[in-house]
This record gives sequence, C-alpha cells and structure tokens, in this order.
Amino acid sequence: MESPKWKKIKGDEHIQNNQSIGSDLLALEEYANQMLEQGWRLIRLNGEFQFTFVPCAPGEYICRTAITVTKNGFYDKQAATALSDLLVSDGALIVEQRNTLGSRIGVIALRPAALGPFEITSDLDSRIAEYQARKKYVEGAGITFIVIAIAYIPLAISLELGAFYAIAACFFAVGINYMRPVKRYKEIIAQLQEERGVSEG
Repeated sequence: MESPKWKKIKGDEHIQNNQSIGSDLLALEEYANQMLEQGWRLIRLNGEFQFTFVPCAPGEYICRTAITVTKNGFYDKQAATALSDLLVSDGALIVEQRNTLGSRIGVIALRPAALGPFEITSDLDSRIAEYQARKKYVEGAGITFIVIAIAYIPLAISLELGAFYAIAACFFAVGINYMRPVKRYKEIIAQLQEERGVSEG
C-alpha cells in the first residue's frame, strides 16, 4: 500500500478522501487495517468518503466491523449502541460516524492487538448470518436505486426532458455502487458454509 495522501492536516488529525469503499463494510475494515499497519488509526468517518486518522504505532490496533440493521434493512441504533457498549467493555474503541445517512449500517471498532485476536462474531453460524445480512442490505439498497432509475426513464421519454435521464443515470450509478460487494459476500458465505460442512463432517 502506498503512503497515504492527505486532503487536510489539522494537528494530529489527518483527513483523507476515499471514494472506493462506499457501503461495503468489509472493504472499510480492510482499508482501516491497511492504514493501521502503516501507523494510522481511524477515529472518524464523515459521510461515505471522508476518513480522519491520527498516528499510532504500526499494527497497534485491529479493526473489525459489524452490521446493525433491522429486519427491514434500516440502521438499528439500539443494536449498535448495545454492541458498542459490549465492545468498549472488552477494550475496543468505537469509530465515530457523522453524516453517513443510509450508509451508516454498522459499528466500526478498533481494539489493541496486545489484547489478542479480535473477532466480533467468532462461531461459523454467526459469521454466516453476519455476511448474509451484509449481502441482503447491499442487494436491497442497490435494487431499490436501480428500480427508481428505471421509473424515471418513461418520464424522461414522455416529457422529453434530458434532466430526467441524468437523474435516472445518477440513481442507476448509486445502485450499481451498492451492488458491488454482492459477489464477494456470496463467495465469503459459500466459503464459510463449506467450512461449517467440513467441521460438522
């Protein structure tokens, strides 16, 4: 990984924009851990793309993420608070999230590596359920935006307004962005299910 390029530096806080992650919690976790290996601890996520880091010792922390949504796919503040309190009692730090709107679907936690391995969900069934929930969320959000995009096309045709085509294109792009991690989540679920089958056999 290349040395980070900062958008702004304010005291110890180093701010970076990264538009490649979006709502993919696994990508965010991997990115945060790569930065930790370089000696940068994530302290704040502002919107989907702006990350604020402070210096730390390389490898001092481990980052893990967990989804906290209701059965309808909305952010579950109560579940997030309960999980955050549990993780803090176990020595973890919770990354602040601001202005994330619909992309705030979970908890981002860092725990000192000196405390040992850090997994929020450790048994196979819980891990499978976690990634199934992540996949369901991004699929649901992506399909919703794509359906909205398709709904704008007849309006654009009937009213002959180019602006509606532009709006449809924007919704379509957002939908595709949400759908990006689906393939990887499917692969992870299949791998975990295979591991469960082997352990049960």
